[in-house]
Amino acid sequence: MAGTYTNICQGGASITVGTDLGFITGGVTLVTNADMYYAGCEGVTTDIHARVPKTTYEIKTTLLEPTMANLKIALDWSAASASSSGGNAQTFGTSGQFKPTERMVMIYGYVPGSGMFSRLIMLDRAIAVPGGDIVMANAEETKVPVVFHGLYSPPTSRVGMMIDALA
Repeated sequence: MAGTYTNICQGGASITVGTDLGFITGGVTLVTNADMYYAGCEGVTTDIHARVPKTTYEIKTTLLEPTMANLKIALDWSAASASSSGGNAQTFGTSGQFKPTERMVMIYGYVPGSGMFSRLIMLDRAIAVPGGDIVMANAEETKVPVVFHGLYSPPTSRVGMMIDALA
């Protein structure tokens, strides 16, 4: 198949987790990892069988709006409580068992072609996992790396889906 310049996709994306998470940087990445098992036997110099025992899906991005609401989603912290100074206090790192909050994650972006379509990438059930360090540096943006790990959803019999639709 010959290359077609209309199939080159350019533009950003937005991400929602119940609410729009605001501006992002570096785009949004859908990561697929497959654990491969290769079988071999004596006398044969190549693999004779392969299977995929496990596949994982993650969505990675970096938030540019480090609001308390975004931090609670990205870091899966408990609900914020009011502090004595009237601001928001956020408790994290408490002892005891911790069950991650499951959320539906949706990414809206562009598709190749005429620009009449939009692409939706959705994880039906996902949990936030540590995405990296939050750095607050002089004269630089505070960035919040976030990773959402997809979980299998029994009601839909899938982890997620990708849909191209009219914009």
